[in-house]
Amino acid sequence: MSILGSIFSKKKSAKRDTTASSPEQSDSIVSSKEIDTPFGKATVVTQRYPENPPYDMSDEPEIVQLERVAIWRYNTGQSPDSLVNALVNLFNFGREHGGGVLLALDPSDCMTVGMAYELFSLYIEDDNRLVNFVAAENALYCLTKSFVDGNDSRSACLLFSLLYGPADLLQDQFVTAEIETCKNIGYPIGMVFMGRNPYRDPGLQGFRDDAVRKRLVVARYLLDHFYNCETRSVNGASDFFYLLPNDARIEKFLGEYDDFAKDGIDYKLQGEKILNMLFDQVEKTLYQY
Repeated sequence: MSILGSIFSKKKSAKRDTTASSPEQSDSIVSSKEIDTPFGKATVVTQRYPENPPYDMSDEPEIVQLERVAIWRYNTGQSPDSLVNALVNLFNFGREHGGGVLLALDPSDCMTVGMAYELFSLYIEDDNRLVNFVAAENALYCLTKSFVDGNDSRSACLLFSLLYGPADLLQDQFVTAEIETCKNIGYPIGMVFMGRNPYRDPGLQGFRDDAVRKRLVVARYLLDHFYNCETRSVNGASDFFYLLPNDARIEKFLGEYDDFAKDGIDYKLQGEKILNMLFDQVEKTLYQY
């Protein structure tokens, strides 16, 4: 049985890992030693971070408590098993309580909740990749809400990394958006499909690939919100952003985008439009579950 499969089989009543560590734990020293430097003796201290955030979260919604544990463990370099357990606890909570927990989120919490779901979608490996797809959709919803409502450049960066991640994560959403676009312009999409399933039929793989390539347009639109392509520099301090792509990855993306958009695309207009379509589709799904 896979890691997620074994955790999914646990009873819902299992105690969740949201307990805050005491402040004293955050000051615990693992080791210290003296070293020689050009300026004399110096003491190097290795400090251990507590496994959970050392502050009270009891007044926060449970899903926010769960994401804060996950983000804390990611940022403080906790063990992979510890991070996986936190991410799975978050995913299971959303799975058990339905889309309402995300719909009810305050926009100020959406960036970090979205980041936790993105970490799940990008890094969790399971026999059933459907869980990665669901996590990616949840991440897209939360991050887009944070980006649109608060013009949060950190969310734009996280969305970029999600969209320019594995191409299959949001494939179904891009296919749905492409179908709707074709219908809106009067394209006879039914004649193309001829009763075949556009999401799964092998004969329509080309249609799916073309739809997913539109992610490059959305990513290019988002890139402007945290990166200056003329100066090849980040807009602000680099440590302000999470999952910030390195220079090589951005150059790789720009090369792919230029090849795709060689005939000219208004990426600002089209990117925003497609992102809003994706958001509306996921929001509709969340209302159904």
